[in-house]
Amino acid sequence: MNYNRAKNNNPSYLGQKFGRLTVVAFGERKMNNGASCVTWDCQCDCGNMAYGKLPKNVKSGEVRSCGCLKTEQNSHNLADKRRTHGKSNTRLYGIWEHMRSRCNLPTEPAYQEYGGRGIRVCEEWEDFVKFYEWAMANGYTDGLTIERVDVNGNYEPSNCTWIPLGKQAWNKRDTIRVEVDGEIVPLKEACRRLGLPYKAVHLRITRYGMSLEDAFSKSFK
Repeated sequence: MNYNRAKNNNPSYLGQKFGRLTVVAFGERKMNNGASCVTWDCQCDCGNMAYGKLPKNVKSGEVRSCGCLKTEQNSHNLADKRRTHGKSNTRLYGIWEHMRSRCNLPTEPAYQEYGGRGIRVCEEWEDFVKFYEWAMANGYTDGLTIERVDVNGNYEPSNCTWIPLGKQAWNKRDTIRVEVDGEIVPLKEACRRLGLPYKAVHLRITRYGMSLEDAFSKSFK
Protein backbone atom coordinates (compact mmCIF):
# COMPACT_ATOMS: atom_id res chain seq x y z
CA MET A 1 0.00 0.00 0.00
CA ASN A 2 1.13 3.53 -0.75
CA TYR A 3 0.66 5.05 2.69
CA ASN A 4 1.35 8.58 1.47
CA ARG A 5 -1.57 8.56 -0.97
CA ALA A 6 -4.16 6.68 1.08
CA LYS A 7 -6.60 8.80 3.10
CA ASN A 8 -5.83 8.71 6.79
CA ASN A 9 -9.34 7.46 7.57
CA ASN A 10 -9.12 4.63 5.05
CA PRO A 11 -10.36 1.48 6.85
CA SER A 12 -7.34 -0.40 5.52
CA TYR A 13 -5.21 1.44 8.09
CA LEU A 14 -7.04 -0.26 10.94
CA GLY A 15 -4.82 -3.02 12.26
CA GLN A 16 -1.71 -1.59 10.59
CA LYS A 17 1.34 -1.42 12.85
CA PHE A 18 3.90 1.40 12.95
CA GLY A 19 6.76 0.97 15.40
CA ARG A 20 5.07 -0.22 18.58
CA LEU A 21 1.69 1.29 17.69
CA THR A 22 -1.23 -0.52 16.08
CA VAL A 23 -4.05 1.62 14.67
CA VAL A 24 -7.31 0.50 16.30
CA ALA A 25 -9.69 3.41 15.65
CA PHE A 26 -10.03 6.83 14.05
CA GLY A 27 -10.16 9.63 16.59
CA GLU A 28 -11.28 13.23 16.63
CA ARG A 29 -10.07 15.67 14.02
CA LYS A 30 -7.28 18.13 14.76
CA MET A 31 -5.96 21.14 12.92
CA ASN A 32 -2.63 20.41 11.28
CA ASN A 33 -0.88 23.08 9.19
CA GLY A 34 -4.19 24.91 8.76
CA ALA A 35 -6.13 21.84 7.64
CA SER A 36 -8.46 19.50 9.52
CA CYS A 37 -6.91 16.06 9.89
CA VAL A 38 -8.38 12.84 11.26
CA THR A 39 -6.33 11.38 14.13
CA TRP A 40 -5.55 7.82 15.05
CA ASP A 41 -6.16 6.00 18.30
CA CYS A 42 -3.46 3.38 18.69
CA GLN A 43 -2.64 0.54 21.03
CA CYS A 44 0.97 0.20 22.07
CA ASP A 45 2.78 -3.12 22.36
CA CYS A 46 2.98 -2.52 26.11
CA GLY A 47 -0.83 -2.54 26.32
CA ASN A 48 -1.39 1.20 26.85
CA MET A 49 -3.45 3.35 24.51
CA ALA A 50 -2.13 6.35 22.60
CA TYR A 51 -5.06 8.54 21.60
CA GLY A 52 -5.34 11.33 19.05
CA LYS A 53 -2.05 10.83 17.24
CA LEU A 54 -1.45 12.60 13.94
CA PRO A 55 -1.09 9.96 11.20
CA LYS A 56 1.90 11.68 9.60
CA ASN A 57 3.80 11.49 12.90
CA VAL A 58 3.00 7.82 13.34
CA LYS A 59 3.79 6.87 9.74
CA SER A 60 7.06 8.80 9.74
CA GLY A 61 8.25 7.16 12.95
CA GLU A 62 8.32 10.43 14.88
CA VAL A 63 5.84 8.81 17.28
CA ARG A 64 6.65 5.14 17.80
CA SER A 65 5.04 4.26 21.13
CA CYS A 66 2.75 5.49 23.90
CA GLY A 67 5.82 6.92 25.61
CA CYS A 68 7.19 3.66 27.00
CA LEU A 69 10.01 3.64 24.46
CA LYS A 70 11.37 6.93 25.78
CA THR A 71 11.12 5.63 29.35
CA GLU A 72 13.10 2.53 28.40
CA GLN A 73 15.72 4.63 26.62
CA ASN A 74 16.09 6.85 29.69
CA SER A 75 16.53 3.74 31.84
CA HIS A 76 19.23 2.46 29.50
CA ASN A 77 20.96 5.84 29.59
CA LEU A 78 20.86 5.81 33.38
CA ALA A 79 22.30 2.30 33.43
CA ASP A 80 25.08 3.43 31.12
CA LYS A 81 25.90 6.34 33.44
CA ARG A 82 26.03 3.95 36.40
CA ARG A 83 28.54 1.81 34.59
CA THR A 84 30.72 4.74 33.54
CA HIS A 85 30.93 6.83 36.71
CA GLY A 86 31.83 3.79 38.85
CA LYS A 87 30.20 5.15 42.01
CA SER A 88 26.97 3.15 42.16
CA ASN A 89 28.14 1.39 45.34
CA THR A 90 29.01 4.57 47.25
CA ARG A 91 27.04 6.16 50.10
CA LEU A 92 26.60 9.34 48.07
CA TYR A 93 24.98 7.40 45.23
CA GLY A 94 22.56 5.90 47.73
CA ILE A 95 21.65 9.39 48.98
CA TRP A 96 20.98 10.44 45.38
CA GLU A 97 18.83 7.40 44.65
CA HIS A 98 16.74 7.80 47.81
CA MET A 99 16.31 11.52 47.15
CA ARG A 100 14.91 10.79 43.70
CA SER A 101 12.75 7.88 44.89
CA ARG A 102 10.91 9.84 47.55
CA CYS A 103 10.19 12.59 45.04
CA ASN A 104 9.34 10.47 41.98
CA LEU A 105 7.95 7.09 43.08
CA PRO A 106 4.41 6.92 44.54
CA THR A 107 5.25 3.44 45.88
CA GLU A 108 8.04 4.88 48.05
CA PRO A 109 6.87 5.01 51.72
CA ALA A 110 8.09 8.62 52.12
CA TYR A 111 6.56 9.81 48.83
CA GLN A 112 3.57 11.55 50.45
CA GLU A 113 5.91 13.81 52.42
CA TYR A 114 7.96 14.68 49.34
CA GLY A 115 6.66 14.06 45.83
CA GLY A 116 3.11 14.00 47.19
CA ARG A 117 3.60 17.58 48.39
CA GLY A 118 5.04 18.72 45.08
CA ILE A 119 8.70 18.55 46.08
CA ARG A 120 10.91 17.67 43.12
CA VAL A 121 14.55 17.03 42.26
CA CYS A 122 15.83 19.70 39.89
CA GLU A 123 16.52 18.66 36.31
CA GLU A 124 20.28 19.12 36.72
CA TRP A 125 20.41 16.62 39.58
CA GLU A 126 18.62 13.92 37.63
CA ASP A 127 22.16 13.30 36.37
CA PHE A 128 24.17 11.72 39.19
CA VAL A 129 27.46 13.10 37.87
CA LYS A 130 26.13 16.66 38.22
CA PHE A 131 24.90 15.90 41.73
CA TYR A 132 28.26 14.35 42.63
CA GLU A 133 30.15 17.40 41.37
CA TRP A 134 27.95 19.72 43.45
CA ALA A 135 28.34 17.53 46.54
CA MET A 136 32.14 17.44 46.30
CA ALA A 137 32.30 21.20 45.76
CA ASN A 138 30.09 21.85 48.78
CA GLY A 139 31.81 19.91 51.52
CA TYR A 140 30.30 16.43 51.32
CA THR A 141 31.92 13.74 53.46
CA ASP A 142 30.56 10.42 54.72
CA GLY A 143 28.65 11.10 57.90
CA LEU A 144 26.83 14.10 56.45
CA THR A 145 23.33 14.06 55.03
CA ILE A 146 21.60 16.33 52.53
CA GLU A 147 19.24 18.93 53.96
CA ARG A 148 16.83 21.36 52.30
CA VAL A 149 17.09 24.85 53.79
CA ASP A 150 13.42 25.49 52.97
CA VAL A 151 11.55 22.30 53.92
CA ASN A 152 8.87 23.18 51.37
CA GLY A 153 11.39 23.75 48.58
CA ASN A 154 12.88 21.45 45.98
CA TYR A 155 16.13 19.53 45.95
CA GLU A 156 18.34 21.97 44.06
CA PRO A 157 21.74 23.62 44.62
CA SER A 158 20.31 26.88 45.96
CA ASN A 159 18.18 25.10 48.58
CA CYS A 160 20.43 22.30 49.84
CA THR A 161 23.37 21.88 52.17
CA TRP A 162 25.20 19.11 54.02
CA ILE A 163 24.70 18.66 57.76
CA PRO A 164 25.57 16.01 60.38
CA LEU A 165 23.04 13.19 60.29
CA GLY A 166 21.84 13.78 63.85
CA LYS A 167 20.74 17.33 63.04
CA GLN A 168 18.47 16.46 60.13
CA ALA A 169 15.44 15.95 62.35
CA TRP A 170 15.73 19.59 63.43
CA ASN A 171 14.42 20.70 60.07
CA LYS A 172 11.19 18.69 60.03
CA ARG A 173 8.02 20.67 59.33
CA ASP A 174 6.56 19.87 62.76
CA THR A 175 9.70 20.75 64.75
CA ILE A 176 9.03 23.44 67.39
CA ARG A 177 11.79 26.05 67.52
CA VAL A 178 12.58 28.51 70.28
CA GLU A 179 15.21 31.14 70.94
CA VAL A 180 17.83 30.39 73.57
CA ASP A 181 20.67 32.83 74.19
CA GLY A 182 20.04 34.52 70.86
CA GLU A 183 20.03 31.25 68.87
CA ILE A 184 17.00 29.58 67.30
CA VAL A 185 17.11 25.89 68.20
CA PRO A 186 14.65 22.96 68.25
CA LEU A 187 12.57 22.58 71.40
CA LYS A 188 14.41 19.42 72.40
CA GLU A 189 17.77 21.19 72.26
CA ALA A 190 16.37 24.16 74.18
CA CYS A 191 15.15 21.89 76.98
CA ARG A 192 18.53 20.20 77.13
CA ARG A 193 20.31 23.54 77.52
CA LEU A 194 17.84 24.78 80.14
CA GLY A 195 17.67 21.53 82.07
CA LEU A 196 13.93 21.07 81.53
CA PRO A 197 12.02 17.83 80.84
CA TYR A 198 11.44 17.83 77.10
CA LYS A 199 8.43 15.48 77.04
CA ALA A 200 6.61 17.53 79.66
CA VAL A 201 7.30 20.82 77.88
CA HIS A 202 6.31 19.37 74.52
CA LEU A 203 3.08 18.03 76.01
CA ARG A 204 2.21 21.41 77.48
CA ILE A 205 2.54 23.05 74.08
CA THR A 206 1.01 20.42 71.80
CA ARG A 207 -1.75 18.98 74.00
CA TYR A 208 -2.64 21.76 76.42
CA GLY A 209 -1.98 24.70 74.13
CA MET A 210 0.28 26.60 76.49
CA SER A 211 2.34 29.47 75.20
CA LEU A 212 6.09 28.93 75.03
CA GLU A 213 6.57 31.31 77.96
CA ASP A 214 4.14 29.39 80.20
CA ALA A 215 5.41 26.01 79.06
CA PHE A 216 8.92 26.97 80.16
CA SER A 217 8.18 29.02 83.26
CA LYS A 218 5.51 27.08 85.16
CA SER A 219 6.91 24.72 87.76
CA PHE A 220 7.12 20.99 87.19
CA LYS A 221 5.82 18.69 89.91
